[in-house]
Amino acid sequence: MGGLLGKRPANRARLHDQSGCGHSFRLIAASFAWVWTQNPIVTSAALACTTAGAVAVSTDMRFGLLADLTSLIIAGSALAAAPLMSPGLIYAAMLISSSLAVGILAMAGLYVRLRRGQIGLGAGDLLLAGALGLWCSPEKAALGIAIGAVLTLAVGLITKARASARLPFGPGLIAGFTIAYAIDRLL
Repeated sequence: MGGLLGKRPANRARLHDQSGCGHSFRLIAASFAWVWTQNPIVTSAALACTTAGAVAVSTDMRFGLLADLTSLIIAGSALAAAPLMSPGLIYAAMLISSSLAVGILAMAGLYVRLRRGQIGLGAGDLLLAGALGLWCSPEKAALGIAIGAVLTLAVGLITKARASARLPFGPGLIAGFTIAYAIDRLL
């Protein structure tokens, strides 16, 4: 109760970005969506999606967990806005993209489990990949997974993470799908 009405307990970490960079990015994304489409649904979805993505990145990096609610917000935003932003994108293709993203990661996680005897990916990673897959075509979903894996591996190599170290995959997934979506919009 003290965290809600009074002082925050000392052992609870802050979840918001204190640098202001995350706030600026969300504002830029929402502004770009408004200028590009003049559609309040797309603008609201962009703001909701970038906010949920920022929370997902923060919680995965700090606690090693991806909240289901962030993935649900990203998925809901996609269902509301993706067909408006990509006129050729229909709900069937969105569901195929989502299933493809989850399937690729589930097979990769199973491989790691069988090969090393450890859980390589959590359920939050699968749910996040499915939510992000709703935003794009099946080809771009596969590209998003690949870019996300490369980015995550690059961070692991740069930081010289040990094989036993936990490497958060959520930030790489979000960055990978963002890059794949940008490529889709530019081409």
